[in-house]
This record gives sequence, structure tokens and C-alpha cells, in this order.
Amino acid sequence: MASLDQRKGQILRFVVEDYVHFAEPVGSRTIARRYIVGYSPATIRNDMADLGELGYLHQPHTSAGRIPSDKGYRYYVDRLMAKETLSREEVRHLREIYRRGVRSVEWLVHETVRLLTDVTLYAVVAMGPDPGQQRLKGLKVVQVGEDEALLVLVTDRDLVHHRLLEMPSHTNFDEIQATVGLLEERLAGVSIAEMEKTTIDDLYRTFNSRRHLLEQVLDVMAESLDARSKEEGVVVGGMAKMLSQPEYRDVGRFRALLDVLERPEAVRELLLEQDKDLGVVIGQEHRVMGASELALVSFGVRRDEGLGLRFGIIGPKRMDYSRVVSLVEVIQEELEGLFT
Repeated sequence: MASLDQRKGQILRFVVEDYVHFAEPVGSRTIARRYIVGYSPATIRNDMADLGELGYLHQPHTSAGRIPSDKGYRYYVDRLMAKETLSREEVRHLREIYRRGVRSVEWLVHETVRLLTDVTLYAVVAMGPDPGQQRLKGLKVVQVGEDEALLVLVTDRDLVHHRLLEMPSHTNFDEIQATVGLLEERLAGVSIAEMEKTTIDDLYRTFNSRRHLLEQVLDVMAESLDARSKEEGVVVGGMAKMLSQPEYRDVGRFRALLDVLERPEAVRELLLEQDKDLGVVIGQEHRVMGASELALVSFGVRRDEGLGLRFGIIGPKRMDYSRVVSLVEVIQEELEGLFT
């Protein structure tokens, strides 16, 4: 992408920032009055026309001012944007949330989504560690009735899952507890990805007389360590906040947004569009169907074994990129510190 000269770059920057804050097309008189002193509206109008021909601005109506195009937003984010300086109070508030103590990775994901929706007023999506790659850490069983027991599974990411088990008739709880203990020994440190057919066949041979119980345990493992990656591993928050954005007063646009964010596979694809620690995807750059009117600022949090968590702030292309990136950097630093 060719560089713009200084004046055209300034004009593009001011058009983007004015449109972000006021959600109205920007005219040359507005730029001359609010931002650039010393140039006539006619001179600025000519530069804006040039920016339009270069694809950085477009005019929604012939009599209206101009708004940024996807190309204009991209140039702004990459070359013109100055990150907003957050106040000490804002930074302290963001950090205090995490310094109260973290209960689990799952809690951390939900709390971060809630925090980001509150401070940005955009929708926020998140994806925890790929549950298919999690390993079994602990397996316990607790009797809760004459014919029911509660199976509790803990992963190496400290996520806890549980399910009620049907106790086979004529089976006492001690026998079930012993079976679960043996299964814990056999499967500790194993991920679903490593559960090959030979391993499962061997388990069925070993626990043939307790096959019904084994099937229930394996079902819980499959649901907890694998299926969550497709749906439950995706978290979406802040949809109601999006109604405060002028773009989504249009019912059709809001429904289109819902269509994307209500599909877990689409959210996962959005978050995996790039593997940068912090990146911005704008409009037509998205590969996800239906996301061409959205902007996404996404960031990852690395753990010892690689990328553990990924978050994304989703809004209209008229997103306040400067503020969002500054907020994200503080939160990303806090999360990285927790894992380190």
C-alpha cells in the first residue's frame, strides 16, 4: 500500500476519528473547522476527492460528506493511529479485577469477556484452550443417592466437569469407586486425541464386567475434553451493548450480527483468522461469511505449551480502534502475567 503525503494522511486520520466519534459522514468544512487550520475547505475538499479516488474514502450519498472505506481504516490502523493513553484509574481498575484471585481458567475467560464488554461497549468473544488437547488430571466419584453417583472430571487446565452416573443394579458404591480409581490410574495424563481405538478396546477387555460404567466414564471424557471445543468452549458476551451503536438500530444489521455470533463455528473461525498476539481484521478482510461489516481486534494469551486463550472484541467497522487496542494491551499483559 503506497504511502500518502503528510496532508492527505492527516485528513484521512481526522475523517476516521471524527466518524468514529460522531457516526456522521465528514465534510471538508468539518475538517477545516475542527482539525486543520490554515487550509481552505476547497483545498481539503480536493484532497478528500483524491483520497476517494485512491479508495481510502467513499461518499454514501452525493450531497453527504465522506466516510472511511475498509482500505482507509486499514491505513489508519497500520500507519496513522496513536493509541489512546488510559488514565491511571482505568489501568488500576483493569488490573484489580485479576488481582482479587483467579478461581479457574474457565472463570478467567468469562470474567475477561465481562470486563471487556463493560469497558468497550462492544461484543466480545473468547475461546479457551482447545479442549481436545486437554489431558485428564483427576477422576473422582461421589455417591448422591441409592442408584446415582456424581462423576467429577478435572483437566490439566483446571477445568472441572461433572455428570450424574446411573449405578448399575446390584452394584455397590465401593465397587464403582474402585473402578473409577483404576480408570484414573490408566487414563491420567491422556488427551482425547491420544485415545486410540486400541486403548479403548483394551479398556473394554479389562473392565468387561463393568462395561456400563466404563461407557459412562468415556462419554463424560469425550464431552468434557473434546466436544466443548466446538460449542461450549466458545464464549460470547455483550450482544446487548451493541444496540448502543448507531449501526445496529437497523434491525436487519443486528440480525446479521446475531447470525454470525450465534454460530460457535463462525466465532471460532473469526478468532482463528490470524495467529498474531494482537491483530485487527476489518470488513472485507474477514473470511467468515456474514462478517464483512464487522471489525475485530483479537489477542491471544500464551501458556507454556503454546497459545492457551484467545479473545476478540467485535464491533462495527467504525470501531474506536485507538482505545480498544490500548485496553487490550493492558488486559493481555495481566493475563500473560497470571500464566507466567
